[in-house]
Amino acid sequence: MKRIAIAIAAALAALLAGAHPASASVEGYTWKHVAGHWPVVYVENHTDGRWSLTEAVKSWGPGLRLGSCRAGAGCIRVTTPARGNAAPLGQSFIYATGSTITGVDIQLNRSDEAQPVSVRKVAAQHELGHALGLGHDTSYRGIMGPVAWGYDSINTYERKVLAGIYGI
Repeated sequence: MKRIAIAIAAALAALLAGAHPASASVEGYTWKHVAGHWPVVYVENHTDGRWSLTEAVKSWGPGLRLGSCRAGAGCIRVTTPARGNAAPLGQSFIYATGSTITGVDIQLNRSDEAQPVSVRKVAAQHELGHALGLGHDTSYRGIMGPVAWGYDSINTYERKVLAGIYGI
């Protein structure tokens, strides 16, 4: 409940301050790719099924594929350790050589499995956004906001930033 109150207060403050529609920061890391083409990145689901990743993976478009990691392709491993209710819903750990992502581990908090399915989907989408190279959207108006409460889909701006990163 505390997280929701903080998110609502932050979103309201941004709106009242007249924050512009989006000001996403980019992590500065990308998957190996050919300009103009999405990278091929597989998402391995090591959760117990309460965090359905299928919709979250599909929502980001053709670059992500649910399945076992394969040689020559990117790999994101998603697990659900119990981190306690005070811990974030999800965390991403990006591994890179230079500015090229070599792998990502996403941890979705098993302690938060009682959250509604819609909240778990947003958390998974948010962490997958980081895994693709997106940073937090400081306007709080989308999935990639530091706290994504109240948003249930990836907005046009986030898609444009991602397409710009990969030259699509």
